[in-house]
Amino acid sequence: MRLGQTVQIKVERDGEDFRNRYIRVFDGWGEVLAASYEDSGHEARATPPTSEVTVQFHRWVRDSQTGKPVRDENGNVQIEDATVVWDEEQIRDGSWAQALPWLGMLESTSRRGKDLFWDALYGARPTPAQRSKVYTGTGWREDSDFGPYFVHAGGAITAEGSLDVHTRLTGGLQRLRLPEPSLDAEQLRAAWLESTEVLRQMLPARVIAPLLGLVWQAPFVPVPLITYVYGAPGAGKSSCARQAMHFLAPGLTEESSESPKTILSATNAGDSAIAMTRILANARNMAVLADDFVDTDVRKAVARFEFLVRAVFDREGRKVGGQRGGVKEAPQIDASVIATGQIGLNGSALQRTFSIGLNPGEIKDPYRTFGLLEQGPRREQRALLGSSMIRWIAKHRDVLRDHYFNGDENTTHTKAQLGKLWHERTAPLPHDPGAKGRMKDAAVNADHGIRLMLRMLVEMGAISQEEATAFHTWADQGIWDALVRQEGGASNPGIMAIELLREALASGSAHLVTTDGQIPDEAEQLGWTRRGMPPQDTWSPNGVRIGAIKNNGEGEPRLYLHPRVTIDIITRMASSTGEPITDTVHTIGSSFIAHGWMNADKGGNQTLGRRVEGRFTRVWDIPLNVLLGDNGSGMD
Repeated sequence: MRLGQTVQIKVERDGEDFRNRYIRVFDGWGEVLAASYEDSGHEARATPPTSEVTVQFHRWVRDSQTGKPVRDENGNVQIEDATVVWDEEQIRDGSWAQALPWLGMLESTSRRGKDLFWDALYGARPTPAQRSKVYTGTGWREDSDFGPYFVHAGGAITAEGSLDVHTRLTGGLQRLRLPEPSLDAEQLRAAWLESTEVLRQMLPARVIAPLLGLVWQAPFVPVPLITYVYGAPGAGKSSCARQAMHFLAPGLTEESSESPKTILSATNAGDSAIAMTRILANARNMAVLADDFVDTDVRKAVARFEFLVRAVFDREGRKVGGQRGGVKEAPQIDASVIATGQIGLNGSALQRTFSIGLNPGEIKDPYRTFGLLEQGPRREQRALLGSSMIRWIAKHRDVLRDHYFNGDENTTHTKAQLGKLWHERTAPLPHDPGAKGRMKDAAVNADHGIRLMLRMLVEMGAISQEEATAFHTWADQGIWDALVRQEGGASNPGIMAIELLREALASGSAHLVTTDGQIPDEAEQLGWTRRGMPPQDTWSPNGVRIGAIKNNGEGEPRLYLHPRVTIDIITRMASSTGEPITDTVHTIGSSFIAHGWMNADKGGNQTLGRRVEGRFTRVWDIPLNVLLGDNGSGMD
């Protein structure tokens, strides 16, 4: 530093001698206080780049007119200081040069000038020996000294208690903040009775029990099915979801218009679908609330929800092209999601969700009920239980995971045992096999989450085994009641298509003919309207022709459906109800085959060649009684 400036010294020959030439690099001088790199919790093969640099700068105070240094009463040059923080993007693209504390600091903004700046900054004064770590994602990490630890917005939790770490979470993830865990049995018991037993007393078990199960399971293992609470405005769906979320995010409340109410905003004016998946990728081993899927354009809301559902269910990050070719894959999603909204679901989105409907009036006096449940002390007590459960998991994590994933079906608390239990319980239900599989998986995760919390409390001496059994019995019934209310048909493309065709025929939007173009028997049921009085009455077709009926004499009548016409009519019918579908000729045809209603040809084609009114055409060939309701599938 020379005359209040950082300079580069060049030694030049001056005749027989040498002299120093001083080249100004920047005005003032500075030192690097800290440099950090990000730990998002996702494994990376490459060493992470520096993501943040903190620099403190100093310079002489100069007279604005003369440029000379200003001195104090003792004759010392006055010095002013400033501290700046540059993030990874600024460091990478060079925009840090526009984020210096004072104008005109840098002698040259050329590439060479910027390189000289960094050389001088790191070379002129001592810098930190090591980069520090900043956590940008939640979830589990491993340390050779104290074993597994769990990162949240406020620090980390180990088997021994809290750990002070530097975190920088984006957006609503900052609200996933937990208190110091407790080993005090009396404190845990009071928290349980005052904050959780009251949920059991005041909210429907079929709503709150699955939500509690998901939130308590999330730190142990990600839940791939989104739990979706839907209903009309004022039903209390968002408030129910928040009560469960308090075990990981006690700050969520509706106390005022300024209070944080969710982790992700799913409204049209909130987070985009891509933004939500990016945020979720950094919410490992956490439950996240995506609140209020609603839009003036229902199709946009459904599309946004379907994008999120697929990303969470597949647990894969988005794949994007790199600037220099190749494909980059975003980190996988290990978050467990609760969503709320007013949109109806069908097709593939419904197949990947555990849906809970809630009607206005089911929760008596919602304003008073949630006002009591969301009182600050109760929210903090739930968070205390959540952090204490995570501490307990950290202490036994390897044993718990080995038991859950590798234990056999005759051992309690194992995935195999719970899978067998819920498979047997759901077997008699009238849902299709795909829906039953989804229901079983959702029940296993919710059930195990409940058991985890209860095991911790019993082991800690906070509640008795009898109290735990009573709570589990209540929760088990709630999970079962939610299961039996799952929509079976709407998640199956074939059944959904048949139901929409029935509505199209009944509403006058479509009709059927015979294969020779005549009016079919039971014409009124098949989309025809009688006009006039006998004997001058006539039959008129309604809407578009969707197919033809083949009468095989004494054999079973067949229905030949025109695939693309069928897709068009059911898409219009679904859109008119505010529940648009995204199924295709392939998904519906595959579903018809899976139900045994038709067979593919030898080449694997789902459409078969048939003659209708003398012309050869490719159709879906299914029994007529499938449409008329006599198919033994519970569709009557």
